[in-house]
Amino acid sequence: MAPAHSLRAFIAAVLRAREGSSRPSARLDARMWIMDTSALTDLRQAHASGRLIAFVGAGVSVGAGLPTWKQLAKNLQRRALERGADAASLQELDALIDGNQLLDAVSAAKPLLGPDFEREVRRSLDDRHLDDEPPAARAIAALAPKLWAVITTNLDQLLVRAFRGRWPELTDPPGHLAQDSHYILKIHGTLSDARTWVFTRDQYDRAMFASPQLQDTIGALYRTHPFLFLGFGLADDNIDLTLGQVRARSGGQPPTHYALLPKGMTGPSRRRKLEDAGIRLIEYPNADGRHTDITDILQWLASPDGTPLPGLAVPAVPAVPAVPAAPAVTPANATPTASTSPVIPDLAAPLPAVSTSTSPTAPSAPSASPAAPATPAATASAASPAPGAAGPIDTFICYAEGDADLFKRLQVHMAPMVKREKLIAPWHHGDILGGEEVEPQIQAHLDSAQLILVLISAELLASEELDLQIARALERQTQGTARVVPILLRPCTWEESRFGKLVVLPRSKIPVTRSADREEAFNEIAQELRTLVKGLQSKGLSGLRR
Repeated sequence: MAPAHSLRAFIAAVLRAREGSSRPSARLDARMWIMDTSALTDLRQAHASGRLIAFVGAGVSVGAGLPTWKQLAKNLQRRALERGADAASLQELDALIDGNQLLDAVSAAKPLLGPDFEREVRRSLDDRHLDDEPPAARAIAALAPKLWAVITTNLDQLLVRAFRGRWPELTDPPGHLAQDSHYILKIHGTLSDARTWVFTRDQYDRAMFASPQLQDTIGALYRTHPFLFLGFGLADDNIDLTLGQVRARSGGQPPTHYALLPKGMTGPSRRRKLEDAGIRLIEYPNADGRHTDITDILQWLASPDGTPLPGLAVPAVPAVPAVPAAPAVTPANATPTASTSPVIPDLAAPLPAVSTSTSPTAPSAPSASPAAPATPAATASAASPAPGAAGPIDTFICYAEGDADLFKRLQVHMAPMVKREKLIAPWHHGDILGGEEVEPQIQAHLDSAQLILVLISAELLASEELDLQIARALERQTQGTARVVPILLRPCTWEESRFGKLVVLPRSKIPVTRSADREEAFNEIAQELRTLVKGLQSKGLSGLRR
Protein backbone atom coordinates (compact mmCIF):
# COMPACT_ATOMS: atom_id res chain seq x y z
CA MET A 1 0.00 0.00 0.00
CA ALA A 2 1.33 3.36 -0.90
CA PRO A 3 2.18 5.66 1.97
CA ALA A 4 -0.80 7.82 1.01
CA HIS A 5 -3.07 4.88 1.75
CA SER A 6 -1.83 5.09 5.31
CA LEU A 7 -3.08 8.65 5.40
CA ARG A 8 -6.33 7.57 3.81
CA ALA A 9 -6.97 5.00 6.51
CA PHE A 10 -6.22 7.35 9.35
CA ILE A 11 -8.32 10.15 7.93
CA ALA A 12 -11.21 7.77 7.36
CA ALA A 13 -10.73 6.42 10.85
CA VAL A 14 -11.67 9.72 12.45
CA LEU A 15 -14.92 9.72 10.48
CA ARG A 16 -15.75 6.35 12.00
CA ALA A 17 -14.48 7.03 15.51
CA ARG A 18 -17.04 5.89 18.03
CA GLU A 19 -18.40 8.35 20.52
CA GLY A 20 -17.72 8.03 24.21
CA SER A 21 -16.08 5.08 25.91
CA SER A 22 -16.74 2.02 27.99
CA ARG A 23 -14.55 2.86 30.96
CA PRO A 24 -16.17 3.95 34.23
CA SER A 25 -13.60 6.50 35.38
CA ALA A 26 -12.82 9.81 33.70
CA ARG A 27 -9.30 9.89 35.10
CA LEU A 28 -6.48 7.43 34.68
CA ASP A 29 -6.64 5.14 37.66
CA ALA A 30 -4.22 2.23 37.87
CA ARG A 31 -6.49 0.43 40.29
CA MET A 32 -8.97 0.10 37.41
CA TRP A 33 -6.72 0.11 34.35
CA ILE A 34 -2.92 -0.15 34.10
CA MET A 35 -1.42 1.12 30.86
CA ASP A 36 1.45 -0.33 28.86
CA THR A 37 4.29 1.44 30.63
CA SER A 38 6.98 0.12 28.29
CA ALA A 39 5.19 1.75 25.34
CA LEU A 40 4.88 4.98 27.32
CA THR A 41 8.59 4.93 28.06
CA ASP A 42 9.43 4.39 24.38
CA LEU A 43 7.02 7.16 23.39
CA ARG A 44 8.78 9.51 25.78
CA GLN A 45 12.10 8.64 24.16
CA ALA A 46 10.63 9.24 20.70
CA HIS A 47 9.54 12.72 21.78
CA ALA A 48 12.94 13.40 23.34
CA SER A 49 14.58 12.56 20.00
CA GLY A 50 12.98 15.64 18.43
CA ARG A 51 11.48 13.68 15.53
CA LEU A 52 7.99 12.85 16.83
CA ILE A 53 5.01 13.99 14.72
CA ALA A 54 1.60 14.41 16.37
CA PHE A 55 -1.25 13.26 14.12
CA VAL A 56 -4.33 14.83 15.72
CA GLY A 57 -7.92 13.74 15.17
CA ALA A 58 -11.35 15.03 16.11
CA GLY A 59 -11.17 13.74 19.68
CA VAL A 60 -9.05 16.74 20.71
CA SER A 61 -11.60 19.23 19.35
CA VAL A 62 -14.46 17.26 20.88
CA GLY A 63 -12.79 17.89 24.24
CA ALA A 64 -13.49 21.61 23.75
CA GLY A 65 -17.17 21.03 23.04
CA LEU A 66 -17.10 20.93 19.24
CA PRO A 67 -19.15 18.16 17.60
CA THR A 68 -17.88 14.74 16.64
CA TRP A 69 -18.14 13.76 12.99
CA LYS A 70 -21.31 11.83 13.81
CA GLN A 71 -22.82 14.85 15.57
CA LEU A 72 -21.92 17.04 12.59
CA ALA A 73 -23.66 14.58 10.26
CA LYS A 74 -26.71 14.66 12.54
CA ASN A 75 -26.68 18.47 12.52
CA LEU A 76 -26.71 18.39 8.73
CA GLN A 77 -29.51 15.81 8.80
CA ARG A 78 -31.59 18.00 11.11
CA ARG A 79 -31.06 21.01 8.84
CA ALA A 80 -32.09 18.93 5.80
CA LEU A 81 -35.28 17.95 7.63
CA GLU A 82 -36.02 21.63 8.34
CA ARG A 83 -35.52 22.44 4.65
CA GLY A 84 -38.15 19.85 3.70
CA ALA A 85 -35.94 17.14 2.22
CA ASP A 86 -37.86 14.15 0.86
CA ALA A 87 -38.46 11.16 3.12
CA ALA A 88 -36.38 8.72 1.03
CA SER A 89 -33.30 10.95 1.20
CA LEU A 90 -33.70 11.45 4.94
CA GLN A 91 -34.11 7.71 5.45
CA GLU A 92 -30.94 7.04 3.46
CA LEU A 93 -29.09 9.68 5.47
CA ASP A 94 -30.30 8.15 8.72
CA ALA A 95 -29.12 4.69 7.66
CA LEU A 96 -25.66 6.02 6.75
CA ILE A 97 -25.31 7.75 10.11
CA ASP A 98 -26.51 4.67 12.00
CA GLY A 99 -23.94 2.60 10.11
CA ASN A 100 -21.12 5.04 10.91
CA GLN A 101 -20.65 5.68 7.18
CA LEU A 102 -20.09 9.30 8.00
CA LEU A 103 -18.15 10.40 4.93
CA ASP A 104 -20.99 9.13 2.74
CA ALA A 105 -23.55 10.66 5.12
CA VAL A 106 -22.02 14.12 4.81
CA SER A 107 -21.78 13.62 1.04
CA ALA A 108 -25.49 12.73 0.91
CA ALA A 109 -26.41 15.76 3.04
CA LYS A 110 -24.63 18.32 0.86
CA PRO A 111 -27.08 18.36 -2.11
CA LEU A 112 -30.02 18.33 0.30
CA LEU A 113 -28.78 21.53 1.95
CA GLY A 114 -27.51 23.46 -1.06
CA PRO A 115 -26.00 26.79 0.09
CA ASP A 116 -26.91 25.98 3.70
CA PHE A 117 -24.30 23.19 3.74
CA GLU A 118 -21.36 25.57 4.05
CA ARG A 119 -23.17 27.77 6.58
CA GLU A 120 -24.09 24.79 8.77
CA VAL A 121 -20.53 23.42 8.71
CA ARG A 122 -19.14 26.82 9.69
CA ARG A 123 -21.71 27.20 12.46
CA SER A 124 -21.03 23.73 13.86
CA LEU A 125 -17.22 23.91 13.81
CA ASP A 126 -16.64 27.58 14.62
CA ASP A 127 -14.48 27.74 17.76
CA ARG A 128 -14.41 31.52 18.13
CA HIS A 129 -17.01 31.39 20.88
CA LEU A 130 -14.70 29.23 22.97
CA ASP A 131 -12.65 31.36 25.33
CA ASP A 132 -9.93 28.76 25.89
CA GLU A 133 -8.34 26.00 23.88
CA PRO A 134 -8.98 22.47 25.18
CA PRO A 135 -6.35 21.20 27.65
CA ALA A 136 -5.25 18.53 25.16
CA ALA A 137 -4.48 21.20 22.51
CA ARG A 138 -2.44 23.19 25.03
CA ALA A 139 -0.64 20.00 26.08
CA ILE A 140 0.28 19.33 22.43
CA ALA A 141 1.61 22.87 22.12
CA ALA A 142 3.69 22.31 25.28
CA LEU A 143 5.51 19.53 23.40
CA ALA A 144 6.64 22.03 20.73
CA PRO A 145 10.31 22.40 21.79
CA LYS A 146 10.97 18.74 20.86
CA LEU A 147 8.07 18.06 18.49
CA TRP A 148 8.82 17.85 14.77
CA ALA A 149 5.39 18.79 13.39
CA VAL A 150 1.62 18.45 13.78
CA ILE A 151 -0.69 16.90 11.18
CA THR A 152 -4.42 17.20 11.75
CA THR A 153 -7.75 16.41 10.09
CA ASN A 154 -9.48 19.15 12.12
CA LEU A 155 -10.73 22.25 10.35
CA ASP A 156 -11.04 24.39 13.47
CA GLN A 157 -8.42 26.79 14.80
CA LEU A 158 -7.94 25.29 18.27
CA LEU A 159 -4.45 23.91 17.60
CA VAL A 160 -3.35 27.09 15.81
CA ARG A 161 -4.57 29.11 18.79
CA ALA A 162 -2.81 26.81 21.25
CA PHE A 163 0.51 27.32 19.44
CA ARG A 164 -0.06 31.13 19.63
CA GLY A 165 0.82 31.53 15.97
CA ARG A 166 4.39 30.31 16.46
CA TRP A 167 3.93 27.48 13.93
CA PRO A 168 2.53 28.23 10.45
CA GLU A 169 -0.79 26.71 9.37
CA LEU A 170 -0.50 24.87 6.02
CA THR A 171 -3.22 23.42 3.80
CA ASP A 172 -1.16 23.04 0.59
CA PRO A 173 2.23 21.61 1.54
CA PRO A 174 5.30 22.71 -0.43
CA GLY A 175 7.46 20.03 -2.06
CA HIS A 176 10.22 20.37 0.53
CA LEU A 177 7.92 19.94 3.53
CA ALA A 178 9.28 16.50 4.38
CA GLN A 179 12.57 18.20 5.28
CA ASP A 180 10.96 21.09 7.15
CA SER A 181 9.77 21.11 10.75
CA HIS A 182 7.61 23.14 13.16
CA TYR A 183 4.38 23.51 11.19
CA ILE A 184 0.69 22.50 11.48
CA LEU A 185 -0.42 20.65 8.33
CA LYS A 186 -4.22 20.63 7.99
CA ILE A 187 -4.89 17.88 5.47
CA HIS A 188 -8.70 18.32 5.63
CA GLY A 189 -8.49 22.05 5.11
CA THR A 190 -9.21 25.01 7.34
CA LEU A 191 -12.61 26.37 8.35
CA SER A 192 -11.94 29.87 7.05
CA ASP A 193 -11.46 28.66 3.44
CA ALA A 194 -14.21 26.35 2.15
CA ARG A 195 -12.16 25.63 -0.97
CA THR A 196 -9.76 23.57 1.15
CA TRP A 197 -12.40 21.46 2.91
CA VAL A 198 -12.37 17.67 2.69
CA PHE A 199 -15.85 16.61 3.76
CA THR A 200 -17.61 14.87 0.93
CA ARG A 201 -16.64 11.73 -0.97
CA ASP A 202 -15.56 13.64 -4.08
CA GLN A 203 -13.49 16.09 -2.00
CA TYR A 204 -11.89 13.19 -0.18
CA ASP A 205 -11.03 11.34 -3.38
CA ARG A 206 -9.51 14.48 -4.93
CA ALA A 207 -7.42 15.12 -1.83
CA MET A 208 -6.17 11.54 -1.68
CA PHE A 209 -5.62 10.73 -5.35
CA ALA A 210 -5.16 14.06 -7.15
CA SER A 211 -2.31 15.31 -4.98
CA PRO A 212 0.80 13.14 -5.44
CA GLN A 213 2.82 15.79 -3.64
CA LEU A 214 0.72 15.35 -0.51
CA GLN A 215 0.97 11.57 -0.83
CA ASP A 216 4.74 11.69 -1.20
CA THR A 217 5.12 14.09 1.73
CA ILE A 218 3.05 12.01 4.13
CA GLY A 219 4.71 8.82 2.91
CA ALA A 220 8.19 10.21 3.47
CA LEU A 221 7.30 11.44 6.94
CA TYR A 222 5.70 8.11 7.87
CA ARG A 223 8.83 6.19 6.84
CA THR A 224 11.27 8.45 8.63
CA HIS A 225 9.50 9.82 11.72
CA PRO A 226 7.59 8.22 14.58
CA PHE A 227 3.94 9.26 14.56
CA LEU A 228 1.71 9.72 17.61
CA PHE A 229 -1.96 9.30 16.66
CA LEU A 230 -4.34 10.87 19.16
CA GLY A 231 -8.04 11.68 19.05
CA PHE A 232 -8.66 8.88 16.53
CA GLY A 233 -10.51 5.58 16.85
CA LEU A 234 -8.42 3.69 14.27
CA ALA A 235 -11.58 1.69 13.58
CA ASP A 236 -11.74 2.03 9.80
CA ASP A 237 -13.01 -1.11 8.06
CA ASN A 238 -10.06 -1.13 5.65
CA ILE A 239 -7.35 -0.21 8.11
CA ASP A 240 -6.00 -3.76 8.52
CA LEU A 241 -5.10 -4.06 4.85
CA THR A 242 -3.96 -0.46 4.67
CA LEU A 243 -1.52 -0.70 7.56
CA GLY A 244 -0.16 -4.02 6.33
CA GLN A 245 0.70 -2.41 3.00
CA VAL A 246 2.35 0.53 4.76
CA ARG A 247 4.52 -1.97 6.60
CA ALA A 248 5.48 -3.66 3.32
CA ARG A 249 6.25 -0.37 1.52
CA SER A 250 8.46 0.69 4.42
CA GLY A 251 10.75 -2.29 3.81
CA GLY A 252 9.40 -4.07 6.87
CA GLN A 253 11.19 -1.65 9.20
CA PRO A 254 9.33 1.66 9.55
CA PRO A 255 9.83 3.66 12.73
CA THR A 256 7.65 2.56 15.61
CA HIS A 257 4.45 4.58 15.67
CA TYR A 258 2.12 5.09 18.63
CA ALA A 259 -1.62 5.53 19.05
CA LEU A 260 -3.45 6.84 22.12
CA LEU A 261 -6.80 5.08 21.97
CA PRO A 262 -9.88 4.83 24.18
CA LYS A 263 -9.96 1.51 26.01
CA GLY A 264 -12.10 -1.10 24.24
CA MET A 265 -11.79 0.47 20.77
CA THR A 266 -9.77 -2.45 19.37
CA GLY A 267 -10.25 -6.18 19.75
CA PRO A 268 -7.37 -8.70 19.98
CA SER A 269 -7.29 -9.44 16.24
CA ARG A 270 -7.25 -5.78 15.19
CA ARG A 271 -4.69 -5.03 17.88
CA ARG A 272 -2.34 -7.65 16.44
CA LYS A 273 -2.71 -6.27 12.92
CA LEU A 274 -2.08 -2.70 14.04
CA GLU A 275 0.99 -3.82 15.94
CA ASP A 276 2.17 -5.80 12.89
CA ALA A 277 2.02 -2.49 11.00
CA GLY A 278 4.38 -0.91 13.51
CA ILE A 279 1.80 0.86 15.67
CA ARG A 280 1.93 0.38 19.43
CA LEU A 281 -1.39 0.96 21.15
CA ILE A 282 -1.63 2.88 24.41
CA GLU A 283 -5.18 2.70 25.77
CA TYR A 284 -6.86 5.10 28.18
CA PRO A 285 -10.34 5.08 29.81
CA ASN A 286 -12.20 8.00 28.10
CA ALA A 287 -15.31 7.53 30.24
CA ASP A 288 -16.88 10.87 29.33
CA GLY A 289 -16.29 10.51 25.61
CA ARG A 290 -14.27 13.73 25.49
CA HIS A 291 -10.76 12.20 25.51
CA THR A 292 -9.70 14.18 28.58
CA ASP A 293 -7.26 11.43 29.61
CA ILE A 294 -5.02 12.36 26.66
CA THR A 295 -3.99 15.53 28.49
CA ASP A 296 -2.40 13.66 31.41
CA ILE A 297 -0.22 11.62 29.07
CA LEU A 298 0.85 14.60 26.96
CA GLN A 299 1.70 16.67 30.02
CA TRP A 300 3.80 13.79 31.29
CA LEU A 301 5.70 13.66 27.96
CA ALA A 302 6.61 17.34 28.39
CA SER A 303 7.56 17.00 32.06
CA PRO A 304 11.09 16.52 33.45
CA ASP A 305 12.54 13.02 33.62
CA GLY A 306 11.41 11.09 36.66
CA THR A 307 7.94 12.64 36.78
CA PRO A 308 5.37 9.93 37.60
CA LEU A 309 2.38 9.51 35.38
CA PRO A 310 -0.62 11.33 36.92
CA GLY A 311 -3.19 8.84 38.15
CA LEU A 312 -1.10 5.85 37.13
CA ALA A 313 1.23 5.51 40.13
CA VAL A 314 0.09 2.73 42.44
CA PRO A 315 1.46 1.30 45.67
CA ALA A 316 4.38 -1.00 45.02
CA VAL A 317 3.34 -4.64 44.62
CA PRO A 318 4.96 -6.96 47.18
CA ALA A 319 7.74 -9.01 45.65
CA VAL A 320 7.11 -12.68 44.97
CA PRO A 321 9.35 -14.83 47.23
CA ALA A 322 12.03 -16.78 45.35
CA VAL A 323 11.33 -19.80 47.55
CA PRO A 324 7.71 -20.75 48.28
CA ALA A 325 6.77 -19.73 51.76
CA ALA A 326 3.70 -20.11 53.90
CA PRO A 327 1.25 -17.27 53.20
CA ALA A 328 1.28 -14.54 55.78
CA VAL A 329 -1.90 -14.07 57.78
CA THR A 330 -3.26 -10.56 57.49
CA PRO A 331 -6.06 -9.36 59.77
CA ALA A 332 -9.21 -8.64 57.85
CA ASN A 333 -9.28 -5.05 59.05
CA ALA A 334 -5.61 -4.33 58.43
CA THR A 335 -4.81 -1.16 56.50
CA PRO A 336 -2.20 -1.62 53.76
CA THR A 337 0.77 0.73 53.87
CA ALA A 338 1.39 2.56 50.63
CA SER A 339 4.88 2.64 49.24
CA THR A 340 6.64 5.96 49.61
CA SER A 341 7.91 5.53 46.04
CA PRO A 342 4.92 4.75 43.80
CA VAL A 343 5.73 2.68 40.74
CA ILE A 344 3.95 1.91 37.51
CA PRO A 345 3.59 -1.87 37.15
CA ASP A 346 4.64 -3.37 33.82
CA LEU A 347 1.89 -5.57 32.42
CA ALA A 348 4.50 -7.85 30.87
CA ALA A 349 6.07 -8.67 34.23
CA PRO A 350 4.67 -11.52 36.37
CA LEU A 351 2.63 -10.29 39.32
CA PRO A 352 1.71 -11.96 42.59
CA ALA A 353 -1.72 -13.57 42.71
CA VAL A 354 -3.58 -10.55 44.03
CA SER A 355 -7.21 -9.76 43.29
CA THR A 356 -7.76 -7.09 40.65
CA SER A 357 -11.54 -7.21 40.69
CA THR A 358 -13.35 -4.07 41.67
CA SER A 359 -16.94 -3.50 42.59
CA PRO A 360 -18.86 -0.65 41.04
CA THR A 361 -18.54 1.12 44.39
CA ALA A 362 -15.45 -0.56 45.70
CA PRO A 363 -13.05 1.63 47.69
CA SER A 364 -9.90 2.59 45.84
CA ALA A 365 -7.52 1.12 48.39
CA PRO A 366 -5.81 -2.12 47.43
CA SER A 367 -6.87 -5.42 48.93
CA ALA A 368 -5.94 -5.76 52.59
CA SER A 369 -5.05 -9.41 52.17
CA PRO A 370 -3.11 -10.19 49.00
CA ALA A 371 -2.53 -13.74 50.22
CA ALA A 372 -6.25 -14.49 50.19
CA PRO A 373 -7.97 -12.58 47.36
CA ALA A 374 -11.72 -12.17 47.57
CA THR A 375 -13.95 -13.79 44.98
CA PRO A 376 -15.76 -11.48 42.53
CA ALA A 377 -19.06 -12.25 44.21
CA ALA A 378 -17.73 -11.52 47.67
CA THR A 379 -16.10 -8.31 46.48
CA ALA A 380 -19.25 -7.07 44.76
CA SER A 381 -21.54 -7.99 47.64
CA ALA A 382 -19.36 -6.50 50.34
CA ALA A 383 -19.12 -3.16 48.57
CA SER A 384 -22.75 -2.76 47.55
CA PRO A 385 -24.66 -0.36 49.80
CA ALA A 386 -28.19 -1.27 50.79
CA PRO A 387 -30.88 0.58 48.88
CA GLY A 388 -31.69 3.85 50.53
CA ALA A 389 -28.35 3.95 52.38
CA ALA A 390 -25.81 6.68 51.70
CA GLY A 391 -23.95 6.04 48.48
CA PRO A 392 -24.77 5.39 44.83
CA ILE A 393 -27.10 2.70 43.51
CA ASP A 394 -25.19 -0.23 41.99
CA THR A 395 -26.26 -0.33 38.35
CA PHE A 396 -25.70 -3.17 35.86
CA ILE A 397 -25.91 -2.23 32.17
CA CYS A 398 -26.63 -4.89 29.56
CA TYR A 399 -26.15 -4.04 25.88
CA ALA A 400 -25.18 -5.66 22.58
CA GLU A 401 -21.79 -4.92 21.03
CA GLY A 402 -23.43 -3.46 17.94
CA ASP A 403 -25.02 -0.81 20.13
CA ALA A 404 -21.76 0.34 21.72
CA ASP A 405 -21.90 3.76 20.03
CA LEU A 406 -25.36 4.48 21.44
CA PHE A 407 -24.37 3.14 24.85
CA LYS A 408 -21.46 5.56 24.94
CA ARG A 409 -23.74 8.52 24.26
CA LEU A 410 -26.00 7.35 27.09
CA GLN A 411 -22.92 7.22 29.33
CA VAL A 412 -22.19 10.85 28.56
CA HIS A 413 -25.71 11.88 29.57
CA MET A 414 -25.53 9.81 32.76
CA ALA A 415 -22.07 11.16 33.68
CA PRO A 416 -23.38 13.86 36.10
CA MET A 417 -25.26 11.19 38.06
CA VAL A 418 -22.06 9.16 38.29
CA LYS A 419 -19.44 11.82 38.99
CA ARG A 420 -21.05 14.83 40.62
CA GLU A 421 -24.31 13.60 42.11
CA LYS A 422 -22.98 10.10 42.84
CA LEU A 423 -26.44 8.65 42.41
CA ILE A 424 -25.37 5.53 40.52
CA ALA A 425 -22.29 3.33 40.25
CA PRO A 426 -22.55 1.78 36.77
CA TRP A 427 -20.92 -1.47 35.66
CA HIS A 428 -20.91 -3.34 32.35
CA HIS A 429 -18.89 -6.11 30.75
CA GLY A 430 -16.37 -3.64 29.33
CA ASP A 431 -15.17 -2.98 32.89
CA ILE A 432 -13.69 -6.47 33.23
CA LEU A 433 -9.93 -6.20 33.60
CA GLY A 434 -7.35 -8.31 31.83
CA GLY A 435 -6.78 -11.64 33.54
CA GLU A 436 -10.20 -11.75 35.20
CA GLU A 437 -12.72 -14.49 34.41
CA VAL A 438 -15.61 -13.04 32.44
CA GLU A 439 -18.61 -15.08 33.56
CA PRO A 440 -17.97 -14.89 37.35
CA GLN A 441 -17.58 -11.11 37.09
CA ILE A 442 -20.80 -10.69 35.12
CA GLN A 443 -22.71 -12.98 37.46
CA ALA A 444 -21.40 -11.25 40.58
CA HIS A 445 -22.32 -7.75 39.41
CA LEU A 446 -25.64 -8.87 37.98
CA ASP A 447 -26.55 -10.48 41.30
CA SER A 448 -25.50 -7.47 43.39
CA ALA A 449 -26.97 -4.67 41.26
CA GLN A 450 -30.02 -2.83 42.50
CA LEU A 451 -30.77 -1.24 39.14
CA ILE A 452 -30.41 -3.11 35.83
CA LEU A 453 -30.56 -1.18 32.56
CA VAL A 454 -31.20 -3.26 29.43
CA LEU A 455 -30.51 -1.43 26.16
CA ILE A 456 -33.04 -2.89 23.72
CA SER A 457 -32.30 -3.59 20.06
CA ALA A 458 -32.82 -6.44 17.62
CA GLU A 459 -29.24 -7.57 18.18
CA LEU A 460 -29.75 -7.79 21.94
CA LEU A 461 -33.00 -9.72 21.58
CA ALA A 462 -31.29 -12.17 19.21
CA SER A 463 -28.30 -12.82 21.48
CA GLU A 464 -28.34 -16.16 23.30
CA GLU A 465 -25.54 -15.03 25.60
CA LEU A 466 -27.36 -11.87 26.66
CA ASP A 467 -30.60 -13.82 26.97
CA LEU A 468 -29.17 -15.55 30.04
CA GLN A 469 -28.37 -12.20 31.64
CA ILE A 470 -31.84 -10.88 30.84
CA ALA A 471 -33.48 -13.97 32.35
CA ARG A 472 -31.54 -13.49 35.58
CA ALA A 473 -32.34 -9.76 35.63
CA LEU A 474 -36.09 -10.37 35.27
CA GLU A 475 -35.90 -13.10 37.90
CA ARG A 476 -34.40 -10.61 40.36
CA GLN A 477 -37.11 -8.07 39.47
CA THR A 478 -39.77 -10.70 40.23
CA GLN A 479 -38.05 -11.41 43.57
CA GLY A 480 -38.12 -7.69 44.40
CA THR A 481 -34.33 -7.45 44.74
CA ALA A 482 -33.65 -5.31 41.65
CA ARG A 483 -35.42 -2.94 39.28
CA VAL A 484 -35.12 -3.64 35.53
CA VAL A 485 -35.47 -0.69 33.16
CA PRO A 486 -35.59 -1.38 29.40
CA ILE A 487 -34.20 1.44 27.24
CA LEU A 488 -35.36 1.33 23.63
CA LEU A 489 -32.40 2.07 21.34
CA ARG A 490 -33.42 0.73 17.94
CA PRO A 491 -36.63 -0.48 16.29
CA CYS A 492 -37.39 -4.13 17.08
CA THR A 493 -40.27 -6.36 18.18
CA TRP A 494 -39.74 -5.66 21.85
CA GLU A 495 -43.47 -5.62 22.60
CA GLU A 496 -43.62 -9.38 21.97
CA SER A 497 -40.58 -10.00 24.16
CA ARG A 498 -40.39 -10.37 27.91
CA PHE A 499 -40.04 -6.58 28.15
CA GLY A 500 -43.51 -5.98 26.75
CA LYS A 501 -45.02 -5.82 30.25
CA LEU A 502 -42.47 -3.31 31.55
CA VAL A 503 -42.39 0.46 31.21
CA VAL A 504 -39.71 1.34 28.65
CA LEU A 505 -37.72 4.50 28.19
CA PRO A 506 -38.21 6.80 26.39
CA ARG A 507 -41.80 6.82 27.58
CA SER A 508 -42.95 7.76 24.10
CA LYS A 509 -41.82 4.23 23.04
CA ILE A 510 -40.01 5.82 20.11
CA PRO A 511 -36.55 4.22 19.73
CA VAL A 512 -33.64 6.60 20.21
CA THR A 513 -32.48 6.11 16.61
CA ARG A 514 -35.93 7.12 15.34
CA SER A 515 -36.15 10.22 17.52
CA ALA A 516 -36.02 13.59 15.76
CA ASP A 517 -33.24 14.57 18.18
CA ARG A 518 -31.24 11.72 19.69
CA GLU A 519 -29.49 13.94 22.20
CA GLU A 520 -32.85 15.10 23.50
CA ALA A 521 -33.99 11.47 23.73
CA PHE A 522 -30.91 10.54 25.76
CA ASN A 523 -31.43 13.59 27.96
CA GLU A 524 -35.03 12.50 28.63
CA ILE A 525 -33.83 8.99 29.52
CA ALA A 526 -31.22 10.38 31.91
CA GLN A 527 -33.81 12.57 33.64
CA GLU A 528 -36.18 9.61 34.07
CA LEU A 529 -33.35 7.53 35.53
CA ARG A 530 -32.43 10.33 37.93
CA THR A 531 -36.01 10.43 39.23
CA LEU A 532 -36.11 6.64 39.54
CA VAL A 533 -32.81 6.40 41.38
CA LYS A 534 -33.74 9.11 43.87
CA GLY A 535 -36.95 7.20 44.54
CA LEU A 536 -35.04 3.97 45.12
CA GLN A 537 -32.68 5.72 47.52
CA SER A 538 -35.54 7.20 49.53
CA LYS A 539 -37.71 4.06 49.65
CA GLY A 540 -35.01 1.48 50.28
CA LEU A 541 -35.65 -2.18 49.43
CA SER A 542 -39.39 -1.61 49.14
CA GLY A 543 -38.72 0.71 46.21
CA LEU A 544 -37.45 -2.24 44.19
CA ARG A 545 -40.81 -3.97 44.35
CA ARG A 546 -43.39 -2.79 41.84
